[in-house]
Amino acid sequence: MQTASVKWIGEEKFVATSPSGHAITIDSDRASNKAPGPMELVLLALGACTATDVVMILEKKRQKARIVGGNLFWANEPRTADRLD
Repeated sequence: MQTASVKWIGEEKFVATSPSGHAITIDSDRASNKAPGPMELVLLALGACTATDVVMILEKKRQKARIVGGNLFWANEPRTADRLD
């Protein structure tokens, strides 16, 4: 089991420490924007996990990856599906 820790450091700021010991500051106050917010980190993690999968699949197929990357988008407002196409 891996354990991460999150420590409040005042205002809406936190220091999160990963199981491997890497620490990152998180700023939940988007007005001050002193560090990435929690949802930004989720989006970054999703992108990194997806890109890692692509690279690993290419390596298994003995394909050489030259550039792997992309843009991820997050809509901050709730959405509902009126219809499915």
